[in-house]
Amino acid sequence: MSEKRILLIEDEASDAALMLRVLDRCQPPSLVAVARTGEDAFELLLQHDSSGHRRPPPDLILLDWNLPGQGGGAVLERLRAEPLTRFLPVVVVTGAASRAAHSDAYRLGANSYVVKSADALEFAETIEQIARYWLGINEPAPWVN
Repeated sequence: MSEKRILLIEDEASDAALMLRVLDRCQPPSLVAVARTGEDAFELLLQHDSSGHRRPPPDLILLDWNLPGQGGGAVLERLRAEPLTRFLPVVVVTGAASRAAHSDAYRLGANSYVVKSADALEFAETIEQIARYWLGINEPAPWVN
């Protein structure tokens, strides 16, 4: 099984740390890049390697909805507008349990919307299930990556 790439867009350090610990032990193995803001995420997504080639896009994006600056909605809207990221799976993982955020996320093109549990073990299990499904079970569209 080849290594998968994940972009985690999360500003809350404790949530990011927990998610990184879980993703580190998940199968298939993953390389995880972390962005604390939407702006940082697009810098990572659009950067080139030392030979001038664009880095491959992630296999999965985990997006917090309540980001500083450019919020999750604006980030998701831009992800769907960029040809490179238009069809990448984006899972909104957020503490925002509001009906409006839920509706907005799907309207803007989220593939899934998951509310973070306050219980760390439950939250860890959720992240493990997300990774298992999107990186191991789901068959991405043939034109992605």
